[in-house]
Amino acid sequence: MATVNNKCLGLSKDIDNPGFILTNRAGSFFSFSSNPESKYHGYFASLGNRLYKVIESLQAADVPQQFDYYPGRVAIIRGSRSESVFLPHYYNSLCYVLSKSADVDVFLDCMLASDFREWGRYYNAHFKDNALVVEFVKKTDGRDSAAGLDEFKLYLAVRSDGACNKLGHWVKRDYRLDRQRGSLSERYVYRAFSVHASKMVFSAALSEDAALSESEYVFSHMHGLQEKSRKSSVLELAKSSYDALVTAEDVYAGLPWFYQYWSRDSVISSSAAGMLLRKRLLFRYLGRIGRDGRIASIGIGSSDSVGWLFFRLRQLYEAKALTGSEILEVKAALKNSLGRQQEFYGRSGLIFSSKNESWMDTDFGDNGREGFPVEVQALTLASLNFLWLLSKKQSVRNQESAMADKARAGFWNRKYLADLAFDFTIRPNVFIAAYAYPKLLSKKEWETCFDNVLPHLWLDWGGLASIDKAHPLFQENYTGENSKSYHRGDSWYWINNLAAVVMARLNRKKYGYYIKKIKDASVNDLLWLGAVGCCSELSSASQQKAEGCLSQAWSCSTLIELLQELKSG
Repeated sequence: MATVNNKCLGLSKDIDNPGFILTNRAGSFFSFSSNPESKYHGYFASLGNRLYKVIESLQAADVPQQFDYYPGRVAIIRGSRSESVFLPHYYNSLCYVLSKSADVDVFLDCMLASDFREWGRYYNAHFKDNALVVEFVKKTDGRDSAAGLDEFKLYLAVRSDGACNKLGHWVKRDYRLDRQRGSLSERYVYRAFSVHASKMVFSAALSEDAALSESEYVFSHMHGLQEKSRKSSVLELAKSSYDALVTAEDVYAGLPWFYQYWSRDSVISSSAAGMLLRKRLLFRYLGRIGRDGRIASIGIGSSDSVGWLFFRLRQLYEAKALTGSEILEVKAALKNSLGRQQEFYGRSGLIFSSKNESWMDTDFGDNGREGFPVEVQALTLASLNFLWLLSKKQSVRNQESAMADKARAGFWNRKYLADLAFDFTIRPNVFIAAYAYPKLLSKKEWETCFDNVLPHLWLDWGGLASIDKAHPLFQENYTGENSKSYHRGDSWYWINNLAAVVMARLNRKKYGYYIKKIKDASVNDLLWLGAVGCCSELSSASQQKAEGCLSQAWSCSTLIELLQELKSG
């Protein structure tokens, strides 16, 4: 148990083994807690468009009694000594500053971030230019397709105001969090060296010269590269949580293990980005619409990403943030996309989604929502309405009206909306439909819908289950890498936040209890659960926890949207 002080808000709480994630805003990050509890804990460096794990952990004597959290920096208090750790923005370096010199053991686990093979790992340490340089070589052996080949080399330069002592032996880990998730938990890491110093920099690169050069610069300018501490609000802290996931290319879906660019996650969460970044992200994905009118998500079919793209572009249009030429570009792409989607996926006036193509992209004892998901129809209707707004063509208006009639006929039973056409399993996707296309039902009908689904989904801690609590597939507790609970019980923070936004717009007074409970739960997650200062992916239904990925982009962005919605009201 350690005390966590949220310095930017002036709040404090005792937490069992708190965790933190710091980033350099360019793809590198440091995920850590008092003790390494996952193979995804450690320092990861984004080098040459690939992500490498470099440092497994930095271990100093004495157990931490206190952590002082600031966006972008964490101070660790061990007895009379304080330690500050941060990643300077846009540098592939980890900075570690102590109030007085102490011994710090450095454990390495160099690898491509998704490659957990334990063979063919070779470390060599030598001193050069007043720094310790560790060269790591990954080689193939007989268990690979060919033996004796160099796969890659990685360099770590270490500078300090003290002395380094080479150690060089292997240590076995059994990571508790990975074991709980049903993930590979045992791994050997390399206890490479110890440093006795008060100031140290660890710089990673693909060449020795680059590692040495960056370590020298960062060590000399460390004070100026540290993010300045300041007071902030919960809203600003949530924005900082989102900003930490922004890289030079895009936005990570989540950390520490969703270090990819998922079209759906990037587009949905773009609402939290500043205007220039938002435009860059959305137009990037506009150029990635395929011949079927959709946008794939890292090679996986996605039935809803393109609908979210045009929904977010409409928000830019309504904010008058698009130029005349950009409007024409959006209009042409929108018209083409809708036509292509109708050609490839149109079925009897609705839009078909194959197995695992909706945001609920796993199956376990079900069909992976193959059919006609309610939110896909709502997003398509919203796209048609946007095209009508841009073109003012009656034919588009007629197409929208005809599809809306089909959707009402297949989904609305006068009590609530089906999750799939003619499949009245109760799920929270009705809130996405209300968010994307509120015209589908009248205000009174939406209230009837919510009044009927909330008792089946509501979790007293302040969330929504991802399926009816009485459904035979419902799971109370998160099942980790086994997808049994993933969309069959687990409560997703992004959906909870979106549901609260929708209820606030519909009838803030009537749904005030649910709105407040959802907001409080999401803020509690941001402040204290999982990785402090980050928004988690999901929670078990049984009780509120930080589970799944510990820093999730769309959880951040929808919390920001909820806080802004409540502030504006």
